[in-house]
Amino acid sequence: MNRKQEETETPSKYMNQMIRQQQKQLLRLLRKAGVMPDERIEVRDSELLIGLFSQIRRLPEFAEDKKKAAMLMHAMDTIFKFPVSRATVQKIYYRNKDF
Repeated sequence: MNRKQEETETPSKYMNQMIRQQQKQLLRLLRKAGVMPDERIEVRDSELLIGLFSQIRRLPEFAEDKKKAAMLMHAMDTIFKFPVSRATVQKIYYRNKDF
């Protein structure tokens, strides 16, 4: 860490990337060991479900804090298995269309 990062105590982009990679590796190992099941709910109508979560994201509790909206997105991605790519899920989740 450089001096500026030490003062603000915010991890660099590189450190965030390394943390995410380690988290993914840990999840893979836990699933392989049978500690954490690899069961996600299959979704057929992706757009409707993602749209509903997107509506939750627009509640005042989430609108004030962008981290909470990102956490909701991550939780949705953890619980459900979508037949579309993660990029498509994010595009639907973050667009400004009402359902």
